Amino acid sequence: MESFYWIQQYKLGCITRPDKYIIDLQGPWAMEKTPWPAIWMNLNVQLTYSPLFTANRAEMSEPLWKSLNDNLQNLAENTSVNEWQEDAIVMGRSTSYHLLSPLKADMEDKMLYETGNLTWILYYYYEYCVYLQDENELLEKFYPLLKKSIAYYTHIKEKREDGKYHLPETASPEYKSARDCNYDLSLLRWGLNTLLKINTTYKLGDVKVPEWKDF
Repeated sequence: MESFYWIQQYKLGCITRPDKYIIDLQGPWAMEKTPWPAIWMNLNVQLTYSPLFTANRAEMSEPLWKSLNDNLQNLAENTSVNEWQEDAIVMGRSTSYHLLSPLKADMEDKMLYETGNLTWILYYYYEYCVYLQDENELLEKFYPLLKKSIAYYTHIKEKREDGKYHLPETASPEYKSARDCNYDLSLLRWGLNTLLKINTTYKLGDVKVPEWKDF
């Protein structure tokens, strides 16, 4: 088990550095003749970065956070609705280093409508901030990103006859699509609770708090 652990740490050291690029699906080993020449944001990025924080290698995740903050306009354009771009961001299934991967609610293939990918990535950004106890990163960079990611859900939510909010048909990666998809509901619950927790802890007084509580 210990040998396996060190092999994985060696691989991570081969793939990236704190001042380099996001880890793509193939790393530096298979850049030609592969059907997967991209950064896959619907499971691979999340699982690749997930062990870095407890392994005391949080700095290896910094290219991902830098890329999110450097490409805010593209994340906004991924919403594919002009009126949403002012307050919402989202991430499709795969992209390059520019993070441009548009989503549309009327996609013919509903399995491509993966609305939770960015929020899932932000879960690990939160771990990065918490493990490093970096309040400035948490409040100045992570918090605005999470707020905009959750705003996408507020744009697509539906209030139905039961008087409750619901989500339209969205996709759970590698599984299937469904209304009120567990993938999205779990991420949405985490995102809302985290926003509320940060507001309470730091007394931010965000005007969105009542809306988040109502949701």
